[in-house]
Amino acid sequence: ALEIEFGVLDSPDQKRRSLFYFRESLPYHEMPPEVAAQYSDAHGQIPDAVQRLQALKDRIRQDPSLTGRVYDYRTQWDGKRVTDLEDWGKHVLEHLWRELDEETQPFLRKTPPTWQEQERWAIEQFVELCGRSFIGRDEISHELCALAQLPVGENVAWAACVTGEPGAGKSALFAHLYRALEERENVLLLAHAAGISPRSTQVDAMLRRWVGELAASLGQNDKLLETASNEEVDQVFMNQLSQVAANRRVIIVIDALDQFESTTRGRYLTWLPSAWPDNARLIATAIPGSQSMTLRSRGRAVEFPLPALTDNDVRGIASAVCKRYHRELNPDVLWELLRKKRSDGQNSSGNPLWLELALEELHLLDADDFERAQRQYQGEADECLRQMMCDVAAKLPGEAELLYGEMLERSEMLCGAGWARGFAGLVAISRHGVREGAFEQLMP
Repeated sequence: ALEIEFGVLDSPDQKRRSLFYFRESLPYHEMPPEVAAQYSDAHGQIPDAVQRLQALKDRIRQDPSLTGRVYDYRTQWDGKRVTDLEDWGKHVLEHLWRELDEETQPFLRKTPPTWQEQERWAIEQFVELCGRSFIGRDEISHELCALAQLPVGENVAWAACVTGEPGAGKSALFAHLYRALEERENVLLLAHAAGISPRSTQVDAMLRRWVGELAASLGQNDKLLETASNEEVDQVFMNQLSQVAANRRVIIVIDALDQFESTTRGRYLTWLPSAWPDNARLIATAIPGSQSMTLRSRGRAVEFPLPALTDNDVRGIASAVCKRYHRELNPDVLWELLRKKRSDGQNSSGNPLWLELALEELHLLDADDFERAQRQYQGEADECLRQMMCDVAAKLPGEAELLYGEMLERSEMLCGAGWARGFAGLVAISRHGVREGAFEQLMP
């Protein structure tokens, strides 16, 4: 009853997506009393159950929002079990197909999305995924948001490049900045994340999409021809960026400059306008390399090395990850993670990628691991589990690369080397992941 109350009756949106089926009475007089009690509250031992159930059914039947969504169905009793459920199942299936057909009709009338719309959707999905565990980094976030909104003036920084090692949290920071800046008044935000889709590594595709967004901001149509050369695309982008920036702030945020195509445009950022508009700002992330050096070499462009997570950041992220599993991490286990060191002496947990991998490993311990804990450790079940998780945390490799290796080796042990290596190999060469249906074809 509570599930129905809170899941359907209190939600107008869920009412239009719900179906109710009430079974007609069975020949309870033909059943043993204990069997009849399984099918009818009237034959059970719960006081007032029949009245309360009838009141709930009456409320459902009388709800105007559920008109045409409540059905009665009939089954038979063969002396041992309920029969004729197949006919009821067919009716349910027919109703569901009808509902799905009505729900999806508007999509049939929509024109297929353009590649630009698909790219914008990919960025939204990427931001949603990367931003869900963003915690901490308050100082650098504040500085970057302040730079993005600095007033026009001489010697004012126009660009910033956030640099850090793989897994340092650059994409999470990008997602956080995207959300923080997208709702700013009188600001046009142009965003891009290299490496999240097949087109995303192409500088030309990024600029063409931005040209369309700049043209829309100016109330114009995108007149850039598909046959336009790289130089023409660069020129149109520079002209439209200057036009928009003349009247409103333009903020460009790019994740993973190092993931662009290995061309002169991609490696040395030759697409950047030589005369950057005073009212535009650029914030990018990158692994240190030619891209970050090129951006830093431009006048009034600053570099922000991404600091390691603080212990408080680690505690916050650990709490957020544990909430996904509806659990809490024992303080002793967290302490083992906090004191883990890399080969260079730095805290392993200062790298968000390592931290999330370690937490996932701990949460994915299975029944065999728990059984082993009760055999190897002394005390009650909770104490055995605590000791085992502390030992597992203490033995985790301190580098993310080595931790990945250990995870893959564990997969080989559990699933077989052929399966684990085939699976990992397909993920690696696909770059953007493989759908389950494709796996079934590629790994029959």
